Amino acid sequence: MKFNIKILLVFLPLSMLHLTLTGQTKKAFIKEAELNYTNKNFYAALVNYEKALEFDENDTTLLIKAAESARQFNSYSKAAKLYSQILDSMIYTKDPSLVFHQASMYQKMGKYDEAERKFQMFKSAYENQDTFLLKKTDKELASIAYAKTMVNEAKSTITVERLENGVNTPYSEVGAIIYKKGMMYSSKQFEEVNKKIKPPRKIARLMEKPENESPKMLESVINNKNESVTNPCFSPDGKNLYYTVCKYINGSEKSCDLYKASVDAKGIISGEQRMPEPVNMVGYTTTHPNVVYDNDLKKEILYFVSDRSGGAGGLDIWYSVKDDKYGFSQPVNIKEINTQDDEITPFYHDPTGYLYFSSNGRFGLGGFDVFKTQKTKDGFSDIVDVGIPVNSSYHDLYFHLSEEGDKAFMSSNREGSLFLDSYYEACCFDIYDVKIKKLKLDLLALTFDKITGRPLKKATVRLIDKKTGIEVTKNTNELSNDHTFELLEDRNYIIVAERENYFPDTIELSTFKKDQSELITKKLYLSTDMMLLDVSTYTKVGKIPLSGVTVTLIDMSDTTKKHIVEFNPLSHEFNFMIDRGKQYKIIATKDGFTQGEDIIDTRPFDKSGLIQKDIFLDKFVLQDLLPIALYFDNDLPDRKSKNTTTKAVYGTLVSEYVNKKQEYKNKFAKPLQGSEKSNAENEIDVFFEGNVMGGYEKLKMFIPNLIQELEAGNKVELIFKGFASLEPNRNTIWRLDKEGSIVSKMKWSFLAMKN
Repeated sequence: MKFNIKILLVFLPLSMLHLTLTGQTKKAFIKEAELNYTNKNFYAALVNYEKALEFDENDTTLLIKAAESARQFNSYSKAAKLYSQILDSMIYTKDPSLVFHQASMYQKMGKYDEAERKFQMFKSAYENQDTFLLKKTDKELASIAYAKTMVNEAKSTITVERLENGVNTPYSEVGAIIYKKGMMYSSKQFEEVNKKIKPPRKIARLMEKPENESPKMLESVINNKNESVTNPCFSPDGKNLYYTVCKYINGSEKSCDLYKASVDAKGIISGEQRMPEPVNMVGYTTTHPNVVYDNDLKKEILYFVSDRSGGAGGLDIWYSVKDDKYGFSQPVNIKEINTQDDEITPFYHDPTGYLYFSSNGRFGLGGFDVFKTQKTKDGFSDIVDVGIPVNSSYHDLYFHLSEEGDKAFMSSNREGSLFLDSYYEACCFDIYDVKIKKLKLDLLALTFDKITGRPLKKATVRLIDKKTGIEVTKNTNELSNDHTFELLEDRNYIIVAERENYFPDTIELSTFKKDQSELITKKLYLSTDMMLLDVSTYTKVGKIPLSGVTVTLIDMSDTTKKHIVEFNPLSHEFNFMIDRGKQYKIIATKDGFTQGEDIIDTRPFDKSGLIQKDIFLDKFVLQDLLPIALYFDNDLPDRKSKNTTTKAVYGTLVSEYVNKKQEYKNKFAKPLQGSEKSNAENEIDVFFEGNVMGGYEKLKMFIPNLIQELEAGNKVELIFKGFASLEPNRNTIWRLDKEGSIVSKMKWSFLAMKN
């Protein structure tokens, strides 16, 4: 009101002069225009203000009111011209909002350079006059900068075309959904029956367009009312139809409530009822329903829009959970989405978990833009602008994506829409068909050892949705280092590679802004604090790589550990992971070849590293395995016996002997200290694992080959020798008899192994 008083004070003499000249005709147009504007019938107000301006085209007061009417009516081009006419006169420059609104009109038309220039002009001229508009100016300048970047990132995989099948009219068509292989939507081409209102006001009806047929009004009792029926939405099971009913509360403002009707097996819609509180709330608008089934809650969720108290400001998106027994719960405001401006037309796409909506409170191209956010366990993720060509500098609403995600409906008043009045180039919303080319995005994750850079097999790669924290899938490859996954568009992923004895490696991947199908390759490098041991087997003569070898790795520092045995029929290379601070024995065997051996000592290493060992095997000759030294505990094979023969089996004796290793350590190293003690214990380890067990392993290899020689008809002469320690105060002859018992034992071993 204060704004209008200022105008009248400045221009009162001029206005009085023109009223005198033109009489009541101009007054009549102004009076009608004022009434139209008060009732928010901005189209009629604009028409009447322009009629009044025909009497004086420089009447600044009327120019301002006409410009405001054009702006409210979304006649951006007309409003921009009127604001320019006012400001170019240099008479009326004290009101900062005029420059601001002029800049906004250029912004909404997508003329970003001109809009930026006007906003900067506003900041310079009025930096100390209107704090609220200055803050909005900073926001709009940032939004323009954002829009300029978005213009260069238009998605080539999406096309947006206005429907040309008779659906659109010069009035607004919105809220299109897929229905019976065709579509259902609402059209505001119908007139309210009210004799008191002239001209009649427009109201909406639900329409249907069956496949390959012309549009027609939906045949249902829900359309038989003198109010607007719009925003259709079916429940997930198709048994209920939710929609909005709006009634006029003044000239053009409406108040809306949500309604529900039943749908029978034949598709007949009946049983209309207004939804109770707390979904609807007296004194507030409730509109734009979208009902989905929540797989986590195992219940239906109703998303809707309302201007009720408790929101962020303006129109907000809310949700309510349906309980089969108690009905809908107390609505919850989705604070992650809502701004102090308006968020409207929510649509939840269940296959992808994205909630689509339109907002004029975020950085965008201008007007309402379509955004999306992914539902998570804790709420909703970051807001993403759907971008061009879905969004434009105009209003883009009612985005409704198909189940398959390859097409959508939306409504927009962008250039190309039908105008209610072609002169004013304004109004209305048309339905657009959005076609989406589905991209094939695949991930090839390759795992490597960080130290060597070699491919790392036996790894598991997990694909995690970064926003939700949910593991999408995982893959384990025992034979190779490649892992393949299918990716979705507009996702942020976390890729985690894991393997036993390795630290995991993690990288991130985004599929946003992808406009063509591609195979995305990512390499993950895993590190370890263990030693890497590479063993290569060769022939002794010629050093030719030898495959088909069995390599046995023995932990000499811990005899309780199971030996690691690897057989490689295709290659001569073997890869092991071993601990630092230990000793290991490598034994390589292959039929027809001599045994190859080596000792690995990892005690000098204080960090992870690579050890490479070459093992050489020669073509087998029986004599190559000789001599074979076998060891016995004291007074064996038969304690306290003077027999010169025995039935004891060496395999049993050697196992018992090795099991006494710790006992020998304790006795032999007990009086020693420090390094002397460690060295003594290591010598005992080497003796038992290398000499005692080594001799036994050699014996086991020798006997089968000896048998082969004998079975081939060859004669083999063996010489057995026994050695015994002579202890003080012992009968030397008895010890030599015991030596004979040992030799006898060897004969039994041959027989036992053959059997």
